[in-house]
Amino acid sequence: MTIPITAERPLDLRLLSSEERLPQVLASFDALAPGETLVLVSGDAGSELLRRLQAQRRGLFEWSVLESGPAIWRIEVARRAVPGGELRGVNEALSWDHDRLDALEAVAFEKRASGDFQLARELYAEFAAGLKRHIGFEEQLLFPAFEEKTGMPPTAGPTAVMRAEHREIEALLGQIEAGIADAAAPV
Repeated sequence: MTIPITAERPLDLRLLSSEERLPQVLASFDALAPGETLVLVSGDAGSELLRRLQAQRRGLFEWSVLESGPAIWRIEVARRAVPGGELRGVNEALSWDHDRLDALEAVAFEKRASGDFQLARELYAEFAAGLKRHIGFEEQLLFPAFEEKTGMPPTAGPTAVMRAEHREIEALLGQIEAGIADAAAPV
C-alpha cells in the first residue's frame, strides 16, 4: 500500500475563537474525500480538540503529529475509506503508519537529492517526529501487551532487542536530521 504525499491543506486554528474551532474542524474534515488529508495548526497541544474530533468522527481518520513544540502544534488528519464507527485493528494502524513514514522519508531524501534542502529538512523532521511517536506506541502499548501475554520480561526476548534497536534508531534520527540540509554531509 502506498500513501501519497499530498499538498497540505492547513487549517490554522490560532485564527479562530474557541467556539469556532470544532465546527470548522468538523466542516473541513467532512469535506475530505477518503485518502485526503488535512493539517491542523494550533498554538497549544490541541489534545482536547483531537479528543472531540475522535468522539464526533469515530474511526473515520488516522492522525499523526507533524510538529510539537512550545509555540506551535501541527497534526495531520487523514480520512479513512471506511463507514463511520469502524475502528481499525492494530495491524492496520501500524501498517498505515509504516507506509506513511516510508513515503515521508523517501520524499525527504528525494528533495535533498534535488537540492531542496529546506523542504528536505522539514519533511525529515515530520518523519522523525512520526517515527518517534510510532516507537512510543510500540514500547508503551504493544510490547507490554506482548510481554504480558507471553510471560516474557521486558529485559529479554524480542521486545528487549527491539527496544535496543529503537535506541539506535533514535540516535541515527538525530544525526540524519542534523545533516540532511547540509549539502556537504554524506547521503
